[in-house]
Amino acid sequence: MKVKFLLTWLFGTLLFTACQSSVIPQSNEHEVIVTRETPTKTSDAESSFTETPTIAVTVPISVPSPTLTLTITPFVTPLPSSSNPSVSTDGHYIVFTSDANYLVAEDTNWVSDVFVYELLSSNVERVSQATNGNQANAYSVSSIGCSISADGRFVVFSSSATNLSSNDVAPNADVYIHDRFTSQTDLISIGLGGVQSNGDSVAPCISANGQYVVFASSASNLVANDSNGFMDIFIHAQETNLIKRVSEAVDGTQSNSYSVSPVISADSSYIAFESYADNLVSNDTNGRQDIFVKNRITGEVERITTDLGGGGPVFSGDGRLLAFTDGASVIVLNLQEKAVTWGNLVRIEPVHGSLEGARWISLSEDGRYIVFLSELSNLVGDDTNGMQDIFMYDIETDEIKRINMSSEGSEVENLSSQPVISANGSYVVFMSLASLLPEDTNGVADIYLYDRNTGEITWISTSHP
Repeated sequence: MKVKFLLTWLFGTLLFTACQSSVIPQSNEHEVIVTRETPTKTSDAESSFTETPTIAVTVPISVPSPTLTLTITPFVTPLPSSSNPSVSTDGHYIVFTSDANYLVAEDTNWVSDVFVYELLSSNVERVSQATNGNQANAYSVSSIGCSISADGRFVVFSSSATNLSSNDVAPNADVYIHDRFTSQTDLISIGLGGVQSNGDSVAPCISANGQYVVFASSASNLVANDSNGFMDIFIHAQETNLIKRVSEAVDGTQSNSYSVSPVISADSSYIAFESYADNLVSNDTNGRQDIFVKNRITGEVERITTDLGGGGPVFSGDGRLLAFTDGASVIVLNLQEKAVTWGNLVRIEPVHGSLEGARWISLSEDGRYIVFLSELSNLVGDDTNGMQDIFMYDIETDEIKRINMSSEGSEVENLSSQPVISANGSYVVFMSLASLLPEDTNGVADIYLYDRNTGEITWISTSHP
C-alpha cells in the first residue's frame, strides 16, 4: 500500500522507533518499510483493542543517506467504559451508554452505543440502531436521568451516525427516539420542511408518557426566525411532529446567549433549563448562568435562581418539585406552591453537618428521597476513602445513607458519579470506577443498580447469560 507523505493512525499517538539498516546512494527516492506490530489480545470478552495483523507500508521519501526501518507501536485503546444512566419509573429498565462490544451479539461498530438493561430478565438490548436493525456508524449517547419513558417503551438519545434515518446524512449530532415495542427509530431534530438540521442537537429528555422530548440544539432551521446564533432549547411533540423553541421570552424574543441542560416534568407541563441569557425575564442582572422554568400551559417563563445563579435542575417524578444547586447548596422548590418545600440542605444540621457542595441531584416521584454526590466525609460514619461518594437522604426519617459501597459493605477506593433514582424511590443507578462486586475486575467505569429495599448491588454494564 503506497502512502505519499503522512501516516495517520486513528485513536491515538503512534510511537516511532528508528534504526539504521544499510547505506544507499543519496540522490534517489527510496522506500521505508513500516511495520505495525500486532498487539496481544487480553481476553475474549473484554479486550482493550482488536487483534490486528502485522502490515507493511511502503512510503516513497527522499533521503540524504540511509534507509530507515520504522517500527510503529499502536496506541492501546482503554477498556470500554459505561456511563449516562437513566431508569424507568419502576426501576425495571435501565438506559446507559457504553463503548463495550460484548453487551449484545454482533456489536462490531466500535463506537459508543445506547443500551437498555431489563432487571427481571437481565437482558440487554441495543437501541441506538436503525429500524431495520443496522448498527450506527458513529457514536450515540444517552442523557443522564431522563432518557426513558415511565413504562420503559421509548428511549431518546443523540447520535452523529448518518445511517439511522434517511433524513439524516450529515455527521452532526441529532436526536432520535426509539420505540422498544416496534423497534422503530425516528429522527426528531429535523429542520423545517423535512430538511437536514444545520447544527448539533444533544441532551434529549423525554416526558413520562413518551410524547414530548426536549433537547438543546445549535441548529437555526428547526423553527422559523431563529437568528440568535446560540444553542437553544426545543420541544418536539410526537403526535404532531412539530418542534417549538422553549428558550425565549414570553413575547417571543430570542435569547441573547446560549441555553443548555433541558429537563421536562413527567406530565410535560414544565420545562427547566440553564441559560446565560439575560433577556428572558426582566431584571436579570446577575451576569450568571441561571435556571429558568417554562410553564407550557400558561407560556410563562420564570427565573428560579437568585443572584448566585444555579445549575443542574431536576424534577421529581410527579413534576411537582424542582431541585437544583445555587452554587453553595441544594434547594428543592415546590413549583405549584412557589415555596421551598423542605429548604436548603445546608440547614440539615447539626445531625448530619453541612451538605454544602452536594451536587448531581435526583429526586423520587414524591420528593421523599433525594440522591446526590458529595466529597464531604462527615455525612455518615467511617467515611475515610477521601473520594466523592453517592448518598441517599430520606426526608421523612432525616437519615442519610451512603450507597456506593461494595457488596461486602466496605467503602470503595475510587470515584462514583451520575446517581439517578427511580420515580418509585426503590432503585438508584449510578456510574462508578470502583469495583463494587468481586467479579468486576475490568478497572473501568461501570453502571450499577442499588436496591433500596434489599441493599443489594447489581452490575448492569456487563455481559449477561
